[in-house]
Amino acid sequence: MQKIIKHLKDKYNLILLIIGVLLVLLSNFEITNFKELKIQSTSLIYPLFILGLILIIISVFLELNILSWRNKKIKKNKKENFSIKLGKSKINIFSGRIEKIQLKSNLTFVLPANEYFDDECIVDKKSVLGSFIQTHFPNQEKIIQKLIFKELENRRTEIKEKKEGVSQKSYEIGTSILIKEPLNSSINLIITAVTKQDVENGIYSNISFLIKASDNIQKILYNNRLDKVYIPLLGSGHGGLNDKASLFTLVLSFWNFINLKQNKEIYFIIFKKNKDTKSTINQKDTLKILNTVCNLFE
Repeated sequence: MQKIIKHLKDKYNLILLIIGVLLVLLSNFEITNFKELKIQSTSLIYPLFILGLILIIISVFLELNILSWRNKKIKKNKKENFSIKLGKSKINIFSGRIEKIQLKSNLTFVLPANEYFDDECIVDKKSVLGSFIQTHFPNQEKIIQKLIFKELENRRTEIKEKKEGVSQKSYEIGTSILIKEPLNSSINLIITAVTKQDVENGIYSNISFLIKASDNIQKILYNNRLDKVYIPLLGSGHGGLNDKASLFTLVLSFWNFINLKQNKEIYFIIFKKNKDTKSTINQKDTLKILNTVCNLFE
């Protein structure tokens, strides 16, 4: 029932339009025999016609208003692609998969991990980290794992029970490391801990985890002069964080950073399995999020 209600909420504009059209049609006809459903044309019933016309106008206005009205900073490029220019820097939002992006020199990719930075994420092709590593560094997952732990040396840790009867070394949430040009590639990787896992709660993430991670990612970008960065919706997926909450938090967290720094380009990627499937956030909701953030800083 909840799914039906949610579906109807998402389609309210269409429902208004259908009702409006039906009322306009009914205003020109009347049913003379309900048992046999006989219908004949009649003189125009103005109240029905006007009500139907109003509903049609409202539905069209709402649809166009959501799609076309946006803060002047926001530019709509291609379908589902938006950008915001702040000085010489830019925030970009597009739909796709991070592992499908063509690798070029000096690009930096942010990849989410759990608090243990163990190999569960790397070997899991359904995770962002696993899918990216297995796509671009096939059969070299163990080497990448060694590079990760090398960068984690001397970081603060504690022993936690990850699963029943399984305890592991845990790193602070938000811990982020930079791996420069791994395995002679021309790209950089930032691995960041945005999910926790324990016996009581399983795997989970929340907005506060993203804020901590964003702060550490920004420090890495600034200190290493990394200018072009691709970031998926951290905390969503296995972490269970709502995609829209993730996008809103990331855009909000990075806004001030790129507004103050010169020549930074941040690309936020909304997951879209393939060209025949829908993005996890539709363009209306993406635009609402961007409008909200823009208006907060005006």
